Amino acid sequence: MNRIAYGFLLVLLFSFASRAFGQDESVTQETVDQFNKIFSLIKKNDARALAEKIIFPLKRSKPLPPVLNKNDFIMYFPVIFDQKFKLKAGKVVMNDIMYDNNRGVFGLVNGDNSKSDWHGDIWIDEKGFITTINYSSQREEKMVDSINKAIKKQMHPSVQTWNYNVLLAKSEKWLIRIDYTDKGVRYASWKANQKMSEKPELILEKGKEESKGTMGGWLWTFTSGKWIYVVDQDDFCEDIKDHFILSI
Repeated sequence: MNRIAYGFLLVLLFSFASRAFGQDESVTQETVDQFNKIFSLIKKNDARALAEKIIFPLKRSKPLPPVLNKNDFIMYFPVIFDQKFKLKAGKVVMNDIMYDNNRGVFGLVNGDNSKSDWHGDIWIDEKGFITTINYSSQREEKMVDSINKAIKKQMHPSVQTWNYNVLLAKSEKWLIRIDYTDKGVRYASWKANQKMSEKPELILEKGKEESKGTMGGWLWTFTSGKWIYVVDQDDFCEDIKDHFILSI
């Protein structure tokens, strides 16, 4: 019988989750107007006015750091909203909007409007404040690529090769990475006092990834002999102490 032991690990990086989406009575003309006002500010390059409508910190694509406040956003505005984004920022109609029942926020989808080409690029709450910007400009993508190359150079040769990072987590005893590689999902762990330039204590390949559905979060499972290593990432919890990774 497989043995499963569990330990708690604090989530350090951005959460990914499958959401329950739907268009219902929550999508109103007011929501449409809120999106159109946001796009108007973007096309006018009015970074100061737009900064007043953002909930900070504003997370960016890993491993880019979050935008922490209004002043940072005003300086970073040209990096996020490039000409490509402005050109596709057409008039939003009701069919362009989806509603996330779990979080009570609205996002943009690929609608019938010929000017629309959205895939959840921007999310707003019921008051019209921006909670998430998923759009990644070409300039940001180049920044991500440059940072990832620098990270790989600092890692041990046995784990230098990966396509993108899914999770980085740390507890009092362990440092853990989960990466996507050409072989699939890979788990690597070091002792907490070690650096990633050192040889990992354990490397596991070909892990299984599962979405936790409407509850939010992901579950990764790795097997090594009689041991099963489970990394359980929760997006929703009642207490901060429960927002941990459950592993090995």
